[in-house]
Amino acid sequence: MMKRSLWTAAAVVAIGCGGGTSQLHSAFTTDWQDDGGAGVRAVSPKILATPAATGTAAAVGVTPGGLVGVALSGGTPWFFAHPIDARPTVTGTVVVGMGAGELFALDASTGRALWTRKTPGNLRGAGDDGRTTVVSLGTVGDNGSIVLAIDHEGTVVRQLEAAPQVGVPAVLGNYAFLPWSGQYVTIFGLSSGAEEARILVREQVSRAFTYRGKVYFGELGLFRFDEQVSRASTHHASHVSLPARELPGDPKWFRPATERRAPLADAYDKIALFGAPAEGTPFSLDSSKFASTYYKIVVGFDAKTGAIAWAKKHAIEIVAGSPFAGGVALCDTDGNVTLISVATGATLSVASLGRKITSCAVEAESLHPPPDVASAKAGPLVDQIAGAIDVAENEMIAMHKVLLRELGKLDDPKATKALLDLSSDPRSPPALAADIETALATRRTGGQYMIDALARHYDFLKDVLRPPP
Repeated sequence: MMKRSLWTAAAVVAIGCGGGTSQLHSAFTTDWQDDGGAGVRAVSPKILATPAATGTAAAVGVTPGGLVGVALSGGTPWFFAHPIDARPTVTGTVVVGMGAGELFALDASTGRALWTRKTPGNLRGAGDDGRTTVVSLGTVGDNGSIVLAIDHEGTVVRQLEAAPQVGVPAVLGNYAFLPWSGQYVTIFGLSSGAEEARILVREQVSRAFTYRGKVYFGELGLFRFDEQVSRASTHHASHVSLPARELPGDPKWFRPATERRAPLADAYDKIALFGAPAEGTPFSLDSSKFASTYYKIVVGFDAKTGAIAWAKKHAIEIVAGSPFAGGVALCDTDGNVTLISVATGATLSVASLGRKITSCAVEAESLHPPPDVASAKAGPLVDQIAGAIDVAENEMIAMHKVLLRELGKLDDPKATKALLDLSSDPRSPPALAADIETALATRRTGGQYMIDALARHYDFLKDVLRPPP
């Protein structure tokens, strides 16, 4: 107890004052009794009627000496010199970062410093509504949390100490949404300094965010804050999840928000899932599609069936992304942010941070896609899949195996030719041989391509190095 009290006192002194300070706040007590959603029903009309500010679509990368950022709607890249100890967050109109014991916020469009504060702990995440930034910090040892609400002038509006781990927060108007202990979302009144309501869910939840004027929260799946949210504890809230799909690396739609995110991108950053919530009822995903990244390969899937919709190979490893209406923005280690159609995989545009980066954070929610984004074409599916399988990229074999199985399922006769070309390519690694042969064995179209392949015999001078399988 003495250790916690000393830490709290140090935190309060380091962070500073200017707003209400609450220690071990009752908003995070576990003796709360489920009220059947009564509290949520009482406050939800005010929240649903709150207009949301338009955020800034931006990407920010970690680079030696600081952060580099760019507005995705067009603008000049900016640089902010500062030590960086954790992955930055792009939210609302700000970038929140941390390094050398300092927490800071920048204007996402220009990189201009809004405020800097000395603070202990580590950055878990933040939410912003254009006026106030709510930040979740892990305490020393990551056993507890500090939650700060800071306005854009740097004044601390609220400061809470929480014994449990509070995940990534969201803020809309005078309300902060604080997920904690994997099953609760506390709706905290920034004006009242009290818990206004609590949402209890029966699924792992560790992050909240705003998207196009609405609040969402989740981890394994996604819940929407709407007229049904008071029924979350009885499994009747608006909820959407991705279809079960076996993919290499077991990518996640949302990583647990209590994980520490280092300045250097890891494998989980390069293997991820991206999908944006859609308007309307029933709750579903935008364009009925989601995207999956695997290092240099991006694949689109049907959000209901899990069937492959498109595939493409990227030149550089992808380390971050963010969905938006009609598309997904993908950031690579060269500092390029490629906007693609989530429906077809076609490239829409490319923005640049101007330099190489070690990790990236993207928020593209406010982007307005071109009117014809859904009709943007990327070529026949068979050509897309075949083009994504680069046998010279041995580290991509796990995803190549998935794509080979999908190629074998296509009715298009050209799929047979693509499989035969892969089988006869001398660069094809032995690890793919069985997969290619299995896919060919299931073919029922493209017989002429097989007959033509049987006519090919080993000929070193004509570069025929492998006989047909």
